[in-house]
Amino acid sequence: MELTKSLEEYISTIYILEESNNKIRVTDIAAKMLITKPSVNRALKILKEKGYVNFEPYADITLTDAGRKAAQDISKKYDIVKIFLMEILGVEEKTAEIDSLKIKALISEQTEQKLQEYMTKQLKIDELKCNHSWENSRCRVCKRPLKNLKGGQTC
Repeated sequence: MELTKSLEEYISTIYILEESNNKIRVTDIAAKMLITKPSVNRALKILKEKGYVNFEPYADITLTDAGRKAAQDISKKYDIVKIFLMEILGVEEKTAEIDSLKIKALISEQTEQKLQEYMTKQLKIDELKCNHSWENSRCRVCKRPLKNLKGGQTC
């Protein structure tokens, strides 16, 4: 199912909140996204209809399996762009984070796939043993440049 960029941001926000909180409420999403609670409620109703979230007013909000998969795909695209900007082009981390948010919303699946293939080849990410993979964001906090890690090294 096709998602708008706005709905993708809601899914991403819920995914991030799920990693840090046990219970997610409309107010948590509104505070994180700096938007109003009525806007969140409208988006959650749409996401529920599309099968991406479990949502009832005044109850905890959770992602469905489809919602979690969508969030992981969105996160993967962000990671690919951010790592490309930092490791291949040498962009500073803060700038790469800001630009990645913008760029991920614009690139096609084909471009994402080609970037991933290029970076896998150039950075040998598949060989890392630090749990960094396109589907696993646990090593996003790793401050060592990926290009300086050799196969078999850990963060």
